[in-house]
Amino acid sequence: MKTNHRKTIAVGMYVMITMGTTALAGPIPLGESTVTVSYPTDSGNPSFSTDRDFRGTYFPDALPLGDAPNIKMFQAVNAYGRRVNVASQFPEVIGDNESVVAHSFVKIDNNGDYFPGIPANGTVSVRIDNIRFSEPVRLDESTFLLHTFWDLNQSDQLHHYYDHPHNLHTLTDPFRNEEEFHMAHEIVTDPAPHHVFGDLAPLTTITGQGTDTLSILVEIPYEMFKHLHEEGQMVPDGLPAPHGFLEPYHFHLEYVVAAVPEPGTIILLATAVVAARFRRRA
Repeated sequence: MKTNHRKTIAVGMYVMITMGTTALAGPIPLGESTVTVSYPTDSGNPSFSTDRDFRGTYFPDALPLGDAPNIKMFQAVNAYGRRVNVASQFPEVIGDNESVVAHSFVKIDNNGDYFPGIPANGTVSVRIDNIRFSEPVRLDESTFLLHTFWDLNQSDQLHHYYDHPHNLHTLTDPFRNEEEFHMAHEIVTDPAPHHVFGDLAPLTTITGQGTDTLSILVEIPYEMFKHLHEEGQMVPDGLPAPHGFLEPYHFHLEYVVAAVPEPGTIILLATAVVAARFRRRA
């Protein structure tokens, strides 16, 4: 089982890296956006920010998030994320006018705590400001997800090791293209990742819909970093488990954006439809 996990994860990594930005076409983020992560501690509320572009493809592209003690990150468009894996096998799930955007976080030191000093009931705020595009876009909320991923070398040391190193939390129920999503990942992962539909709905704020600049705020309860198959157990010394459960070493936000036709284009399309109907009646 454990060997299977490593083999299937390697396959998934290969798919994501080899697809590149040529696999999908659609709105592309321009320049950099501002990424901020903050969380409470007994001694204050540390907040860490950086401006980052969207040229990343995988974990080696991650750079430290400001002065954060154990967070680095990258951003990507059409080159990373589980929806990109799906699109490689079911191209129709992503339209020609759509793009997959990802904001990806990993630990600087996998053996350290992600958010040093955070209380068990704390909330991690992830804010992405000024995601600028060359045209108006809409974020499809039915494609929005939070993905968490555990270090297999760490989770294999647990008495109840997890059946799968991935968890997925979504913004809506249903999740768009859910059937293809599961079918694709049963090819590269066994079993398919676990979903908790709608978990993020009260926690997420999206602004700028229909404009050329989006901003996203996600308030993630620290409890969401607990694996869905965690049964409650003693975590061996040396592993990052500040509140009794093993932390993941990676999480990312991911979603699809679609181009929004300019008002003039909509008028032209509507006029063409009316004209075509008139000709048919004539």
